[in-house]
Amino acid sequence: MTYWHMQLHPNDKTRAEEYQILDRGYIGLGDWDDKRPTSQIIQFKDEMKKGDIVLIKRGEKPFALVEVIGDSEEGDGVGGNDWIYYKRDIKLLDKNVLEMPTFPQPRGTLQKSISPKTDTYKYIDKWYKKVSYAMKSIYIEDYKMFKDLNIDFVDENNKALPVVVIAGINGSGKTSLLEYINKLSDNTIYFPVGSNKIENIKETILKKYIDRAFEIDKPSEALRELQVYIKTIFDGLDLTFNLSRINYNEKKVLFQDNSGNEFDISQLSTGEKTLLSKILYLFFENYKNKIILIDEPELSLHPSWQNKILQVYKKFADKNNCQIIIATHSPHIIGSANPEYLRILKKVDNKIEVLDNIDRSYGLEFDKILTDIMGVENLRTPEVAKDIKRLWELLEDEDYEGEEYIKLYSELEDLLGSLDEDLLLARLEIAKIKSQNAQSK
Repeated sequence: MTYWHMQLHPNDKTRAEEYQILDRGYIGLGDWDDKRPTSQIIQFKDEMKKGDIVLIKRGEKPFALVEVIGDSEEGDGVGGNDWIYYKRDIKLLDKNVLEMPTFPQPRGTLQKSISPKTDTYKYIDKWYKKVSYAMKSIYIEDYKMFKDLNIDFVDENNKALPVVVIAGINGSGKTSLLEYINKLSDNTIYFPVGSNKIENIKETILKKYIDRAFEIDKPSEALRELQVYIKTIFDGLDLTFNLSRINYNEKKVLFQDNSGNEFDISQLSTGEKTLLSKILYLFFENYKNKIILIDEPELSLHPSWQNKILQVYKKFADKNNCQIIIATHSPHIIGSANPEYLRILKKVDNKIEVLDNIDRSYGLEFDKILTDIMGVENLRTPEVAKDIKRLWELLEDEDYEGEEYIKLYSELEDLLGSLDEDLLLARLEIAKIKSQNAQSK
């Protein structure tokens, strides 16, 4: 995504007429004679892309912000205005109804704001963040461990992703990034680590139930609707519990397990409370056009739920036109993510960098995610990893009959079992060495 600013009007157009052009859904440029430079026309036709954001101005007065949604068209008077020769369809994001500060660059028919450090970029970026429900990109000049960091949240068509998975090892800045986004936009709902207050969801269920019961004057039907709704939300997660009944007078919300045992909502497991407080709460609150920030949604969840939780969040994002940004180091969540959703934070030379060209993740095995994506060097404990490394050093020297190798192998076999992958490979390596030695004689 690129930011632009442009003058829309010819000299004789009024501000009201300019708004009429935008309301019709396009922006455009006139043609100039051969004596005028054509670089701006070339930019408009060839460099501007779908998804780019354009600030429309009259001199230093900004009056609209638009998103480009169409390719360039050309021809005499296209778009219903005889002065427009080059046109692009747009979506009007916002009008300057209030008096905004003057734009820092009053001159120029069309210009690109390239550097996030410039005043024009910061001006457009601030306006865009206020009116857009979804983040497309972020530039962090200097915040905690982030220095000069660019990160985008778009797909290959420059469309904002419905779900973004921020991954990385501890200390890579996942939580700090969510905190920065939360401060950056007024359009966020933030669930930090540990935000699983069951009392919140209990009150929400009670309110939903009583409102619906009064509306239709059928408490039993209101309860049935809630039961069906909860089952629908968590479809595919194989929950072992569901809403049983509600005693509004005593402020009790009761659930039932698969064996028919009934219990109060406060007696749910920590993982079950996490599901309800972070997911059911979202659906009940019915947030729309929001950025939902969730830090470590995997906490207290069984791995089978971690594998499927991302699809529940995507269901919510699609239904409510929201963008959900998750920070996680769960291989199960990462492995369930579409590769284009992933943004991996890595520390390189004391600087955080973003790896966003992940070509595979969905369905990867646990150990492959840790090593290939998360950058974990060893899946073993340090002591075992050290011993296996030494075992292979001895093999490379063909010293597999020596006392050190035999003792080390025996200890590892007792600890890991004879079917351990590294030990199997070691035996195969010895067989290969013996065969090669025999052939060379």
